[in-house]
Amino acid sequence: VPAAVVRKHHKWPSILATHHLGALVWSAGVPLQLVLPRDTPAQRARHRVVGRAVLAAAALLSLGFSRILAKGLRASDDYERVFPGTLGPTSARVYAFLDLRVVPALGLWFVLTAMAAARFAADGQTARHRRWAIRHVGSGLWVVVQRVFIFVAYGVHESGLHPFSGPHKLAAFYGSAGLGVVSCLGLAEVFAR
Repeated sequence: VPAAVVRKHHKWPSILATHHLGALVWSAGVPLQLVLPRDTPAQRARHRVVGRAVLAAAALLSLGFSRILAKGLRASDDYERVFPGTLGPTSARVYAFLDLRVVPALGLWFVLTAMAAARFAADGQTARHRRWAIRHVGSGLWVVVQRVFIFVAYGVHESGLHPFSGPHKLAAFYGSAGLGVVSCLGLAEVFAR
């Protein structure tokens, strides 16, 4: 991924303090929630505290995401700046649809699943809480999985098997996102049932 794309949020402290900080706390809290035992009263109390931190981090992350959308910081535009001529008329429309419709819908699903998990936890409905918490994890984890797929795609490029131009790099970014979304949301739904 071009450095200019990776560092694009550095000039926006409000995004770093919300989206990036929220993502850091969320990414640390989620594995703890999934692996730490909840057998004793103290362990369950810790689970509630970490759960609240994860919920607060999800809210912070989402606030930052809304700032990203409001500022129009779209990945397709980043690649066009770094690799002029990357976007043809058709690809510009496709990527605009993904950036303006699909990605915000994923952000909304992230928020709704967090709210549902919190609601069922507060109501003491453990089984329903667990199902919605799993869906929430899947709704955020796809971004991490996307990065793994990008590294694989760039590894193929670096090996010399397939040269990458600007359009290839942009397609790898969005294709990796699609694989991350389908795999994480799909597996989350399987595990939630």
